[in-house]
Amino acid sequence: MNEAVTNRASRREKERGSVLAYTVLSTLFLFLAVGLGADLGHLYLVKTELQNAADASALAGASALLLPIDERISTAVDRAVSVMNKNKYNFNRREFEDTMPQDEQRALIEFAVNLDGPYVGEGAVTSPEKIRFVRVTTPAVPVSIFFSLPVLGSSRNLDAKATSGLSVASNVFCNYVPIAVVEGPFGGGKGWLDADGNGVKEYPADCNPPPGSPSCDPNTAFCPGCKYKMTAGPGATEDTSAGNYQALDAGGGASDLKLAIAGGTANCVTSNDESALWAETEPGRMTGPIAKGLNTRFDIYKAADCPPTIRCTGGFGPPNVTINGVTKAVEEAFPPDPNVYAGADPPKKPPTDWAYTGITNNQYQAAVKPSLNWKSPDHESSPHRREIFMPIINQDQFGPGKDDVQFSRVGKFFMNKFVDEGNNEIYVEYMGPAFGSGGFDPDGGNTAPVVVPVLYK
Repeated sequence: MNEAVTNRASRREKERGSVLAYTVLSTLFLFLAVGLGADLGHLYLVKTELQNAADASALAGASALLLPIDERISTAVDRAVSVMNKNKYNFNRREFEDTMPQDEQRALIEFAVNLDGPYVGEGAVTSPEKIRFVRVTTPAVPVSIFFSLPVLGSSRNLDAKATSGLSVASNVFCNYVPIAVVEGPFGGGKGWLDADGNGVKEYPADCNPPPGSPSCDPNTAFCPGCKYKMTAGPGATEDTSAGNYQALDAGGGASDLKLAIAGGTANCVTSNDESALWAETEPGRMTGPIAKGLNTRFDIYKAADCPPTIRCTGGFGPPNVTINGVTKAVEEAFPPDPNVYAGADPPKKPPTDWAYTGITNNQYQAAVKPSLNWKSPDHESSPHRREIFMPIINQDQFGPGKDDVQFSRVGKFFMNKFVDEGNNEIYVEYMGPAFGSGGFDPDGGNTAPVVVPVLYK
């Protein structure tokens, strides 16, 4: 018995320290696993930041494919490189210029006629009018490894690619608001607003362009994030200025125009032989039907609904409307937006055109119910009613009489406030080109350039 006890004790003495060895090995493997997870997470974060930069850069480059042919390629490279360098990586601390100068980055911007390529650099493009896709590759940047050196090495090089291009062209466009808004080299005092009220119109100080937006001149074009005071055209083409609008033919005069503006026209426009979308204008200012139709989006249907500080000339009309043979209450046929807040009531005599502009699209998007910048309507609502699609025409298309006008594109606008029927001013914020209510009719005309830059891969 004593000998057996002695043998067991002897074996235990030989095993002394084995648990410590297992503990050390386990701790080492645990440390490596945690470190590997931390390093992989770091690499994933940097890769995501690089991909975001590539996506924004490719979209900015593709936006230039809508410019005149001789400006497209060089401007696309300029925009792509500029936007890429507005982004940072590695916890938003490192810049791409730390790895590659901007003039060398131009070689990372490539172009192709087809999505699958072949892609060529800026200097190798021979037919810029055929280019439809832009591919961006970010510089390969080194990312340090901190914990899992034996597995991953001391650093890893990462880059990202993105391909953007123009959306498929269409020959049909539907569900737009039949109001043509004018764009071109403007004069006069209308148009985009001195939103900060410092007496100077400057971009982007008076606008809220989305991150990565290319430069834009609101004096000659509708620019994303800029607010405009739209007013009825003066009836003389030489006086046309930024922000003028003109009614389009909706089928049957003022009554049909009001219904079409309240709910979107039932008529689709199709392209002609010149690959242009076009429509007929409606003679006269038509400010009353336009204001009444647009104000349905703000739960304003009758004169009694109008705020006391504005002069309403009458309500929408009968309490019921018939559309496609179906009769509904006007509030049901044309529901308001879920948020009809339009800021404080305007002064009766604004000192300047910037004194009251309603709320911005950013304020609208950030508003939650109930809170500041939110007001619920009294009726059942429908989302996105304050977003309207309006055809954009060049200044030379504008005319006071019955005429055909050609759309240069269709814009998506956010209504900052309701329309004061006393002065019929429409306050809107340009969101960007509209595409989504268009389509392709195989029996229709040639495709029209109603396209927008989209991210393909």
